[in-house]
Amino acid sequence: MKTLLLSPLALGFCENDPYGFPIHASEKYFGQTGLKCDSCVKWTKLITISAQVVARKLGKLPPEVLQSICDRIKGIFS
Repeated sequence: MKTLLLSPLALGFCENDPYGFPIHASEKYFGQTGLKCDSCVKWTKLITISAQVVARKLGKLPPEVLQSICDRIKGIFS
């Protein structure tokens, strides 16, 4: 069984949240995210789920943004 590691999203800004990574609607890549408004990646609240329960892919983040989030996650363990 294939599992996925996911980071939940919260709607709105997270500027004062040291454990949130903001995704602003004003970013040039925002259209490819599939989001409808400013959101916050809650990178410290990782969850694993079965790939079988995923109905569809919402969107994607550019590699450099994804790498920045991954670096923060790795920082938890160092």
